[in-house]
Amino acid sequence: MATVYAVTFTVLGLVVMYSSLIVWTALVLPAPVARARARLEARPVASFFAGLGFFLLTVLAYVGFLIVRNLWMVALTDGLQWSSDRLQFGRFYNDVVILANCAAWPLAAPAMVGWIIGGAAFAQLFAARARPLMHEDRPLLALILGAFVESFAFFLPPVGWFVFLPVITLMSIGAGLLAILQPHAHSKAHGGQPSAKSAGAREQQPYESELASS
Repeated sequence: MATVYAVTFTVLGLVVMYSSLIVWTALVLPAPVARARARLEARPVASFFAGLGFFLLTVLAYVGFLIVRNLWMVALTDGLQWSSDRLQFGRFYNDVVILANCAAWPLAAPAMVGWIIGGAAFAQLFAARARPLMHEDRPLLALILGAFVESFAFFLPPVGWFVFLPVITLMSIGAGLLAILQPHAHSKAHGGQPSAKSAGAREQQPYESELASS
């Protein structure tokens, strides 16, 4: 029973944290999220393959890091020991391993940033399609619902694990990173639709009005 509770509350915690993060991103960074949303609407397949390419580059970067990590750990061990002897400070358990592995996190930063921006774009897409079906037009509520529906869908076995999660994640990474790397490629990204800046402004206005009225 304790295992069941642990898994249940872990999943709920992950859903709440991821949903909160993408709602925050959608409200605070409307311009890149609007560009990512335009790419998802206009070129979903291209966004998927772009995300796949970025993901493979990240994997290759990690492989390269693992190849040189042992050599780096030897130099890091010597440097920490020299500093400890000269500066008279104590070392802690596995300090070399912790410091060496911390350097790996920046390698995944681009993919994680793209994933969050693309996830916020998907939540906005859900909100735009859900608002006409709601009894009252609540843009912020629709955005929050989109974030939670997207998050919960990741954990549905086995479709959520092996289909929804990888597909949506790769599309999010591709659309999010391209929205950052190509901020002025509006016409190419969504086939002549209005620019992402104006789209971001239009997206932000309903949410600001909703916050003001609440």
